[in-house]
Amino acid sequence: MIQQFQRKLKIHKNVRLALKLRFSNFMTTNSESTQQYDYFNLGHAFEISQMSSDLQIGQKYDKISRRQLILDVIENKPVDRIPVAFWFHFLHDETKINALKDPTLTEKLFIGQKNFIERFKPDLVKIMSDGFFFYPLQGDQSEILKIEDLQRLQPIEPNHPWIRKQVEYVRQVVSIQPDTMYFYNLFSPINTLRWLVGLEKIIEFITTDPELLSQALMRIGEGLAVLAKCAINEGKVDGMYYSVQNPDINRVSDETYRKIIKPSDLIALDAANKANGYNILHICGYDSVRNSISEFKDYESKIVNWASHVEDIKIPQGRDIFKNRCIIGGFANGQNCLIKIGSEQEIRSETVSILNQTGKRGIIVGADCSLPIDTPLQHLEWIRDEAAKAK
Repeated sequence: MIQQFQRKLKIHKNVRLALKLRFSNFMTTNSESTQQYDYFNLGHAFEISQMSSDLQIGQKYDKISRRQLILDVIENKPVDRIPVAFWFHFLHDETKINALKDPTLTEKLFIGQKNFIERFKPDLVKIMSDGFFFYPLQGDQSEILKIEDLQRLQPIEPNHPWIRKQVEYVRQVVSIQPDTMYFYNLFSPINTLRWLVGLEKIIEFITTDPELLSQALMRIGEGLAVLAKCAINEGKVDGMYYSVQNPDINRVSDETYRKIIKPSDLIALDAANKANGYNILHICGYDSVRNSISEFKDYESKIVNWASHVEDIKIPQGRDIFKNRCIIGGFANGQNCLIKIGSEQEIRSETVSILNQTGKRGIIVGADCSLPIDTPLQHLEWIRDEAAKAK
């Protein structure tokens, strides 16, 4: 049955592999398996109905250099068409998995990334870091249980496996689609620590010994700076997608953020900028977390992306805050976002509305953050098609 289905669809061998794995899981486990993501998420973002008809859905845009298109948009130059940019998490429970402990995760992540690029032909690529969220700890203990354990967070060298494996991975991804700009995901030190200890521990550390916390964040920042330089210089990405966030705006004041957290934010970002990276500043509002957007206005980057729907700061207002830098955004993300569930007419109309608000220069149509994995690619193509008409 699987073999007949594969021949009918005539799809890429990696897609066939993912289909076989997913079908096998469905047949051998309980009904809950249909709600779980395999590593390629074939049954969701890459819908069975799309496999044969839009294997190269963005091919009609190949005549225009994608790389030059983004470079021109960054410089606020007029362009032949307005680009779009969207991304997904390709691995299940990306906040809990560890690619150093399970090397197959990187292979699976690469397959998901590769098939998305080959299928959608994106105007720019954000390379996902799923499986590498956990900054390495010194010593045998696997957790940070008390504030004294922060001492186990130290800068790491370029030859550390956590860096080498990421450099190898991004080097493979950037070879998939030529003439394209690639940006690798990099969490700020406070976000990196949050993956290790959780929000409540961070609040506890801020209250208990903010200076000790600040020192630990600075050391993480030094390690992330090494990763940024290696990813750009060796991995050949064009820049970093640098994700910053106030862990809890109700309990961490702007003043506290500036004093305790911001110095470490800037270590990694400055390293990426000095490596000549075309970096994207992402002010993360995932899961409706809010930030004081203006607190990040002096974070140097070529492009800015924030959760405009969460923050209620629309793109024209954000342009003023960030002094006319190039913007990615316009659409909301989330399980019930318009991109995922809207009709063709609704999605096209919203694209036109967004561009009427933003103008036609210095804008890359995108979303507040990563999209649900079950968002149909055809919906993204409607946005790109409509944006291409707006000149």
